[in-house]
Amino acid sequence: MSGNASQHNLLPGSSLRIAAILALALAAALFAANQLAGATGGTVSAEDPGTAFGGCNVRTASCITVQFAVYKDFIPDSGASVTVSLNCGGDTVTPPSAPASEGSPAIFSVESSGNPLCTATETPIPAGYSSNGTCSANLLSNTFRSPAGFAGDCTIVNIENSATFEVLKDFIPDNGAGITVTLNCDTGNISPPSATASESTPAVFLVTAFTGTPLCTATETPIPVGYSSSGTCSDILDPIPPLIANPAGSCTITNTEQTPTPTPSPSPTPSPTLAVETATPTPTPTPTPTSPPTSPPTPPTPSPVPSPTPTATPTATPTASPPPVSVAPETGEPSVTPGALPPTGSTPAGANQPLLWAMLLALGGLVSGATFLTLARVRR
Repeated sequence: MSGNASQHNLLPGSSLRIAAILALALAAALFAANQLAGATGGTVSAEDPGTAFGGCNVRTASCITVQFAVYKDFIPDSGASVTVSLNCGGDTVTPPSAPASEGSPAIFSVESSGNPLCTATETPIPAGYSSNGTCSANLLSNTFRSPAGFAGDCTIVNIENSATFEVLKDFIPDNGAGITVTLNCDTGNISPPSATASESTPAVFLVTAFTGTPLCTATETPIPVGYSSSGTCSDILDPIPPLIANPAGSCTITNTEQTPTPTPSPSPTPSPTLAVETATPTPTPTPTPTSPPTSPPTPPTPSPVPSPTPTATPTATPTASPPPVSVAPETGEPSVTPGALPPTGSTPAGANQPLLWAMLLALGGLVSGATFLTLARVRR
């Protein structure tokens, strides 16, 4: 009984001693931890006995190193590369940054004792693309089930800037003709190179990979014949919100029909005037009355040809003298005796005498010939 009693009495004391030893050991551990934490600038409390030596718990020694991958996706696809950094809530991440492209992700090593949220950031965002520039996931989000064996991963998506620009056409007065239009913007790529615009159908251009809000200018080539126009129009390409508002810009080229200016008819060139000489009528001379011509002398009688038989001497036939010309006292004009040859009114006095002599000679010849013939017959 006494032995049992003594053993019963010793149990409470032993328990107290064991409890005291455990309390002292805990106090010593907390003191040592606080000393170590002070050396590294951290603190350890009873409520949070762990500390981040590279993200690891010093009491449990549960520090692990895993890999986190940052993938890149360009829309449309691109072989460009961007620089990415990773932050996992203060855990140690190496390297500080890494390149990422569609074919090759950025891979980081993270030393941690937990499952913090990791955020990847690209710097800078590629020109001509829209993106929030980040992606996030928990460090152990894949629980080592990633195809490449990564503990966690996320993807940064870049969408190429894309918007449409319309060029409208206005003819004054209305006209259904179409014209060729080209577009030029301060930044970006334009497709197609040219398009046709009419009053019913605008020319539509797709502008991609632009940055900011570029100024776009449309040009018509050539300006339609018979119309006046500046030939261009401009507007800002400003998609609000980005990639949704279409068209993001538009402008109108106006052509006004020109009224044709009448061309004046050329004045006839005066021809040089030729001096026309006016013939001065020559006054007709008043005929001067002439005296009656004297009878011409009787031509000599030809001597008879001697013959053995005497013949009678032929008698010459008297020649009739031309009738005399008298002048009318009332008019001063010469008058002709009936049966006589009319005198020439414009012949001056004495101009007909040679003619009369010729006529008389001819007549005399005739008479001589007739006489000769008569004598010849008589001789026979």
